[in-house]
Amino acid sequence: MASSLSPDDALSPDGFYSLYLGGLAIEDEQRKHETCYVLLLMGRLGIRVDELIHLHDGWIDYSRGEIHVPARDPCACRRCWQRARDRQSQSDDRSLETIVAEEFWSPPGGQAGSRTLAFGWSHRLTAAIDAVLGDSEYLDADRAYIEGLVDAAAENAWELGPDAVSLPGLRATAAEFLATAGFGPRRLADLLVVDEATAGEFARVGGGDLREHMYRALPSASPPEICGEDTQYRLVCDPTPFEREPFDPRRYDARWRTQRGENTPKRGRNPRPVETPADSSFDPATALDPREPAADSGPQIVSKSLSEWVQRRESQREQYGETGDPGIRDQEGHQPLAYRDQVTAPVEFSMSTRFAGQGIEQSRPTGGSVVLGQRELVFLSRDETGIADTLRVPLSSITDVAPGYLPGPLDGLFEETVGIAYQDDHDERKIVVCELPPDRSWEFQQLLFSSLLVDVPVVYANLAAGSGDLSDVEPDDRRLTASPRTLKIGDPDADRLPVRIRLSTIVEIEHQPMESEVGYEMGLTLHHLRVNANVVTTELRAKTDRAAKLLRRYLMEHHERQLEKARNASLSSAQKATLDALHDAGDGRELVAILDMNPSRVSNLVTSLTELDLVRDSRTGVALTGTGYLVTTGGSLLYESSE
Repeated sequence: MASSLSPDDALSPDGFYSLYLGGLAIEDEQRKHETCYVLLLMGRLGIRVDELIHLHDGWIDYSRGEIHVPARDPCACRRCWQRARDRQSQSDDRSLETIVAEEFWSPPGGQAGSRTLAFGWSHRLTAAIDAVLGDSEYLDADRAYIEGLVDAAAENAWELGPDAVSLPGLRATAAEFLATAGFGPRRLADLLVVDEATAGEFARVGGGDLREHMYRALPSASPPEICGEDTQYRLVCDPTPFEREPFDPRRYDARWRTQRGENTPKRGRNPRPVETPADSSFDPATALDPREPAADSGPQIVSKSLSEWVQRRESQREQYGETGDPGIRDQEGHQPLAYRDQVTAPVEFSMSTRFAGQGIEQSRPTGGSVVLGQRELVFLSRDETGIADTLRVPLSSITDVAPGYLPGPLDGLFEETVGIAYQDDHDERKIVVCELPPDRSWEFQQLLFSSLLVDVPVVYANLAAGSGDLSDVEPDDRRLTASPRTLKIGDPDADRLPVRIRLSTIVEIEHQPMESEVGYEMGLTLHHLRVNANVVTTELRAKTDRAAKLLRRYLMEHHERQLEKARNASLSSAQKATLDALHDAGDGRELVAILDMNPSRVSNLVTSLTELDLVRDSRTGVALTGTGYLVTTGGSLLYESSE
């Protein structure tokens, strides 16, 4: 199912709007009707030109507002005979009559091209269909005639010329429209009859089928409502007629469609006249079978979210183009403030990226900014009109942070991701997925976890190396605060200095039971290094489920990165010998003496290992990091046991 569609050929929303108005400037009324029909069906529903040529009233279910592209609609019109002759010239040994009877008409690609396309959500689409099929049962046109209609519209459009518009470009415009409106690669492939790789290119530009996935994933959430008949939006659904438009879209509501459906006879055969060659005995009554039904392409694209999205986007773009005012208002009617005015200063992190979430842009993947303030995480979608939508997530409402979380509909669309779960104002669980490049993802995670893990009540127990068993240590109530490099564990009831555990010194993490007032509860056992490379064991148990989950996520993600770095370490024998020497040295022993190398050589080795984050400077000299410990001969035993 190869396709020549490319996002590069798609018209922008402004370009398509301009093209449609260019079609309205055509003087001949019949050609104007036909141009509206062609532009909307190809540029918004993605109908293929061969389907458009053979589409007739029998494909239309007016009551349901659907076009049913059949698997087969036997036809013996003039064009089908010509196609049969073309097939014969390409070494098909069958007779013309057999080819016509067996092959025509089927959509390009055969059975795979059969599908159902919804138009009932758009008054203007409905009006354009009736403008042609209301007077005649089909559009009597070939490809050259359709290209002429599109070229005429392009010549009348501002800032567009015939070279800027093509029939594949119109289909690409429909693909980008549907992708941006919320349909992912699988659904796009079905609706447009293209391969998933091509559909995926449009999904990367526009959006993905994430909204439904998130509703399915969260049982407590309500499904999207079907859009009401009074939902209006620019061009494809706002029924207000344009100047010189050949019909009034306001007439074509659900009541009109119902009446039209009741008054339309159910035709079983293609209405195009049979044009049997003079020397043929072809009998259409016996040779042509009834039409095969269309495949159901899944739920209609009629949804309140789609309507609202197009309403906002189309009206914003038109207003912005005419006045420079984006037309975006908050609930009080004011334009939204710049993002730095929506977060509590100072800003910890901000960057332009892509995201998708249940509280913004109807859950469609979109581009914009993610900003971490002191008390909130803010997502702002953007387009050429400025800030289009805003999601503000208070840090106190975040219940989980999942590095690498990637829902199925985003697979192949997003790459490096962080999933964030939060409770909204109605105590419903929501999810937002943020894409970040690898070099910024870990920075964001560290800052976000550090913002969430502040003054957390924990139960703490520490066992210095060689002093006995943890069961002999009495746990204490402490307060934990995380930073991108350190865990600080303080005692609010004592004057002693807080305990600090460098994340870089952790060499193993275990999730196991820890003694509590009610018996045993799950906690974390951390094995981390002292300066002398001895391993110390600490137990931590956060007192709330939320804090316990976040703390475990943070430490495990850091440790997984540490393990990956250890696995990928490529070291010379001299570097390995230096790490082993640091592991064995203990207090008071000179590294130069152990290695039996000149000081300059040792200094160069230590510098190279520091650059690899395998050693660090400490108050007593050079010390191993946790990663450095894991790749030593002694540390590898602990490393292997943790697999």
